This record gives sequence, C-alpha cells and structure tokens, in this order.
Amino acid sequence: MKMFNGSCLALGVVLGLAIPVMASATGNDSFSGVVPVINEIVVTDMGGTLDNLHTTALSGVTVTKYKVSNNYSLGFRVTFASNNLGKLIRLASDGTYVTSPTDAGNFVAYTVTTAASSADNSDASANFLGTTEAGPLTAQSLSSNVNLNYITAIVTATKDYNYLLKINTAIKPQLFRGTFKDTVTITIADTI
Repeated sequence: MKMFNGSCLALGVVLGLAIPVMASATGNDSFSGVVPVINEIVVTDMGGTLDNLHTTALSGVTVTKYKVSNNYSLGFRVTFASNNLGKLIRLASDGTYVTSPTDAGNFVAYTVTTAASSADNSDASANFLGTTEAGPLTAQSLSSNVNLNYITAIVTATKDYNYLLKINTAIKPQLFRGTFKDTVTITIADTI
C-alpha cells in the first residue's frame, strides 16, 4: 500500500497533475486618532496687596498666577499687555480713570517679574513644561507688549504649567490719594 501511494504521487508529479497546497492570504488594517488643538491659559488673581504706594516700594508682590497648556510642536508664545502701558493710574470717584492720567500724582509706573510656581508644578505627571524655559521676565516694563517665546528644545506638549506674575514699584510720595489700577492681559498663541 505504501508503494502504491508513493507511485501515485510520483505519477502525479510526472504527469503534471495538481497537488493540493495550503493557500495563504494577508490582510491589513490601519488605525488613526486625532489629538485636538490645546492652546489654553488660565489666569487667577492672587490678591497681592498694593497699598501705600506713596511710602512703600513694592518688590516681587505676587498679583497673578497663570497656567499654560499647549501642544503645538513648534512652540508657543505668551504675551503680556498692559491697558495703561505699565502704569497704575488713579481712578476717579465714579470708578473711571481720572481725566489727566499723566499728571505725576495720578500714576505710578511698575515693572513685572515672572517665575515658575514650583509649589504648583510639583506633580510631574500633572504639570509639565515640554520645552526649555523662556524668560523669566525680570523687572520688565509693560510700556509695550512683551513676549515670552517657548520655542527651544521642544520634546512634549506643555500641560498645566504654572507661573507667577509679580509687580515691582518705586516709592512715589507725589501720589494723590485714591485707588490706582491697571489691567494686564496675558495671551497664549502658537508660534508662527
């Protein structure tokens, strides 16, 4: 019997008959997902005391905490803009700015300093900076807009990274009594 089976196989090969072979096939599938644009800033008033500007020089008084998140692979920019060009200006009794804000008694110039908030960035899995630190600003005037560009050594996205904005003034005994105010707008944008 074994000889018969072997003879049939040999005869099949010689005669060119089809011999069953296992068939194979391949298939593929691709997967994709989308990560949305993340470009966020959260600004929190820290309630820094700016009293007695006529007798006290302020140095590094924390007025704002801001938190940035960005996932653009080429980096991001944080811009600081002062409504009053870097001056605290006296308010009139009705809450509007005085009509002559350039009079020496109606304003005090200030500068700002920024610093990473180590206390708020202590959890590396929740708060991380994916690029080399930009700045910090040190006693920077806001007489025009100021940019911090985070564009060096970008390795990951930035998530919930916290900074402090601090204010500095000189003593100015010429100030009139009243409330002195400015608004600083902090903006985040992808770099171009």
